[in-house]
Amino acid sequence: MSSNYQSDQEKYMDSFHVPDSCSSQWEDTLYCPLRTRIIPLIRDSLEAGATSFAYVGPGPKTPLTENQEIQTLLSCFRRVVLYDISKRYLEQAKARVKPFIDRNAMLETKVHDVTRGLGEHFHDWLYKYKRNRKYPYFNLSHIPSNHFVEEKIDLVYSELVATYTGVPALFSFEQRTKLFIEDFPELIESWQYYNRHVASNHIDELLSWLRPNGNVVVATDIEKRYIGSPERSILSFGDSNPLRKSTRLIDLDETIMWDDTLVHQQKTSSFRPHHHLVGFYVYR
Repeated sequence: MSSNYQSDQEKYMDSFHVPDSCSSQWEDTLYCPLRTRIIPLIRDSLEAGATSFAYVGPGPKTPLTENQEIQTLLSCFRRVVLYDISKRYLEQAKARVKPFIDRNAMLETKVHDVTRGLGEHFHDWLYKYKRNRKYPYFNLSHIPSNHFVEEKIDLVYSELVATYTGVPALFSFEQRTKLFIEDFPELIESWQYYNRHVASNHIDELLSWLRPNGNVVVATDIEKRYIGSPERSILSFGDSNPLRKSTRLIDLDETIMWDDTLVHQQKTSSFRPHHHLVGFYVYR
């Protein structure tokens, strides 16, 4: 049975994220720049002898694979693994990726919650806050997280999951309460706190999957910038970005500006035009 958190995740994906991801706006300002950055890393990994690749958070559309060069590169791996919280999305993702995989290679799908249970706790906290606005800030001090999944992979790519995991719960809260979350500092600070923990755990887990000399690549939004109101911009992790802190970080690029100004506008009255600054991080 799906959790409340997973249910909100899939509702958000079906209603907003998937339709929006098909726009030329997202393609030109988000997915194309991400592919441009990861292609040399995939090529270098294969030249160094890599045989396995993991794609974390492909959703049903697998935007990474909408590129002929990447399709060709994927055919060189002997093992490709797709991870997502939704079994339904994994089935769709597998169907999209399968044509690019060598017929003798393994293509696997694994249902996996990258928050390792923290997303459900954040979802529950939001609804306690809904009933009582004075409910304490979200805190993880007494919440154990699930164990890491065990893997041995040469190259791991995680696409927009480190902060995105909390967005559907916030969006569901906003839709049901008719409140605009950016108007409540305690909600934003709790989301940032949650993001820091999820991102830190996520990096640790992905690094634990690597074979010697393997690489982890993480792409995620790090700042929401409102057009015409720069003072209202929101840092995804607050003042401390855990993605920059790992001693195994070897490269970063924080210059991708994802244009999200028009896509949501027709769907929600609370929309405020904005861009997202996206970070691209490489670890070894």
